[in-house]
Formats: sequence, structure tokens, C-alpha cells
Amino acid sequence: MTLSTTRMVSQHLLEYDLAWRVILVAALANLVFKAIAAYVFGGAVLSRRLLILFGVALAVGVALLVFWPPVMTPIPLVPGPGISPP
Repeated sequence: MTLSTTRMVSQHLLEYDLAWRVILVAALANLVFKAIAAYVFGGAVLSRRLLILFGVALAVGVALLVFWPPVMTPIPLVPGPGISPP
């Protein structure tokens, strides 16, 4: 996800402001998956230990997504090969 998103940014197909948000959402989804896997394979004791750490990481990630101000001046996107301008 990170590699394809950064490639899209380098090809001017995606704005920087959206790209970091996409990468953060992917990282948070990965964290949720790992929390579920820890519960399934490690049981309730391990899950309780990880709940605080994962909870803090999720809370910070969601807070960044919600409260980080958007870029006011969008970067003009240049159409890539085979893509016609709007």
C-alpha cells in the first residue's frame, strides 16, 4: 500500500495530503488485524496487555485523521500516460 501510494504521488496522480492519510488508514487497518490475531491466537490475557498499546496507537491515528487540517492549496495533478485531462 505504501509503495503504490508513493508511486502515485511521484507520478502526480495523487495529492500529498491524501496520500499520507491513505497510508495511515492502511497502517491502522493492519494494527486492527494484528489485534484480532493476537486475541485469536494469544487469548484474552495477551489481548488485555496489548489493548492499551494498540488503543493508544489507534486513538492517535484517528485523531490525526480527524483533526489535521487539510492543505488549502491543492497541488495541480498532471495526467499520467493514457489518462486524458478532465
